[in-house]
Amino acid sequence: MQANYALWLNGNSLVWVHAAVSQSRVDDLLNIQLAAYLAASKRHPRNLRHDGWHREYLRVQGSFGCTPVTVQARPVSAPQAACFEPWAILRANLLAALAAESHAEAGRCLDMFKASPDPALQQALWAECIRPPDAGGDSHAHVELRLVLPDGSIVSTELRFSTASPPDALWLWQVLEPACDEPPQQLDCRYQTSAKLVDRVSCGLQAAIGTKKAQYRGQVQPPVAQEPVHE
Repeated sequence: MQANYALWLNGNSLVWVHAAVSQSRVDDLLNIQLAAYLAASKRHPRNLRHDGWHREYLRVQGSFGCTPVTVQARPVSAPQAACFEPWAILRANLLAALAAESHAEAGRCLDMFKASPDPALQQALWAECIRPPDAGGDSHAHVELRLVLPDGSIVSTELRFSTASPPDALWLWQVLEPACDEPPQQLDCRYQTSAKLVDRVSCGLQAAIGTKKAQYRGQVQPPVAQEPVHE
């Protein structure tokens, strides 16, 4: 089955981009997001859980033409948070933000990623999303999934959590125990893009973060379908 979304790792985000979006626009939108990630992390180093980090992240994207039009932050519901799997929460939140006709296509692409985890990707994602245990032994994490839709609009869901369980290499699918004093938080956002403003900042942004892309970005190749073996 041919996937209609290409997958990128960009900072602490997994970004699925619809095939209808031109490559030049893909580059622009990934550059804007990465610039926002780097700016927020510089202003609030090693503290992705801080609300100030998220405000800066949204502000920078808006200044470059990706304007947040809806933002919702809330604790993960008590039954989900009791003993949670990050991927299950993220997947459900992202699909809930889509129109019904997009669910099947997006869901297939999300499930293809889970079915064939890439070790190099997992290591890079772990490095950006997981913070070392604090004095109490709790680890902290912040991860984002986003979809760039055919019209260039973006839906995003983020999960911030502290856990008493040591996250392993496959932590996205690990069942984790939350820290006692902090339930997991989800942050959902929808962005609209201004083509005029994105075009205006494109060249300058490309030059500004060009050297950072190799460190923070990579395209994830879809799994190759195996040919049936005939006896």
